[in-house]
Amino acid sequence: MEQRTLYARRTGAAVLGLLVATNLVPWLGLLAGEMAASDALALWELAVAFGAYVVSAALLLAAWLLGRLRGAAAGTRIARPRLLGLKLAILAGALNLLLAAVVLLLGPGASVDPGVRLRLFAVVWISLVLPVELLAAYCKGHASAPAAAAPAGR
Repeated sequence: MEQRTLYARRTGAAVLGLLVATNLVPWLGLLAGEMAASDALALWELAVAFGAYVVSAALLLAAWLLGRLRGAAAGTRIARPRLLGLKLAILAGALNLLLAAVVLLLGPGASVDPGVRLRLFAVVWISLVLPVELLAAYCKGHASAPAAAAPAGR
């Protein structure tokens, strides 16, 4: 039983790592497009992009830990959380790559102001991708939670 728990923790950590890594793709694509269009990026643009990346990594870790804590409590089991977490993580990765493709297709030559483009991208990313990632991290944490002890005398 201990071997299965270690396996679940390792796969949960691997999925978290993949979620965090795919978060970087659309943000860097957006910044690279802005750098190609102008000489330098504004400091606030860098702060928004990397701040969102760092905050999302912290939120994903917190969601995974919350899933572990809630999963250890009796009566709070999700049916097949490992599979659900994996499916949600794949969906979140696909959404990140889709956003990166849209950013690359629009390119820096779009008629939208770079500041407006960054704000619009942040709103879309925070409202679509981040909730899916947080739910995936919670489910993976839930799957790696230690099993609740059976009642004594049974």
